[in-house]
Amino acid sequence: MKHPKPKAKLEVYNISKSFGRVKILNEVSFNLNDGEIVLLTGPNGSGKSTLLKIIASLIHPDSGSIKIFGKKSPTTPEYTRTQIGCLLHDNMLYSDLTIRENLEFIAGLFGIENIYKTVNDIGSTFELGRLMDTRIRYLSHGQARRAAIAKAFIHKPKLLLLDEPESGLDTISLELLHKETNRLRSTGTTVLMTSHSFGTTNNICDRVIILNNSKIICDKKLNEISSSEINDLILKRTTGQ
Repeated sequence: MKHPKPKAKLEVYNISKSFGRVKILNEVSFNLNDGEIVLLTGPNGSGKSTLLKIIASLIHPDSGSIKIFGKKSPTTPEYTRTQIGCLLHDNMLYSDLTIRENLEFIAGLFGIENIYKTVNDIGSTFELGRLMDTRIRYLSHGQARRAAIAKAFIHKPKLLLLDEPESGLDTISLELLHKETNRLRSTGTTVLMTSHSFGTTNNICDRVIILNNSKIICDKKLNEISSSEINDLILKRTTGQ
């Protein structure tokens, strides 16, 4: 008896992007299914952040297409957009507002009903309590990163895009990130996270996609490839060996 194919939550098809004469992405294709946590890795400059921005409809590809929940992006309906959480290198927080004010603003945009409780709950989840009324400009890099992660998680998105989420986080914050990512996954949320190295992120990921030289050079389940093989693949491609 054949099992039905998992339903694709994100479909990336032949995405290409250049900046000037530099080809950043060249016909990149992959699908992500319900409840998957996938690590997108590769060296700095391999196009990981650019690809996440394209998926989030922040920049347009030169060619190719994206489907989210079966709908073509960037013409994705507004409801679908509210089901996507996004963390980028730029934390996308208002520096003159407090953490609380930033989270309340985002919660309002997503139409969350009990904003006060939701903001307090997410602040507690990421241990931001004593910092909630501090302006973003006065936070350390790690503290601002935690606030940005809370913003990405606040509406319990069905698709979560995390660009270098572990950057600037201490051990406790990493544990909180992994715990909450796994909790969302248990509800069917699909997660695509980037990293330029193969570190602690692999503890929660199901699959690894390696980007290098503008193309995907590896797409495997983590139980099919070792960390040394992944690092070796990246090194060989990077140095042209």
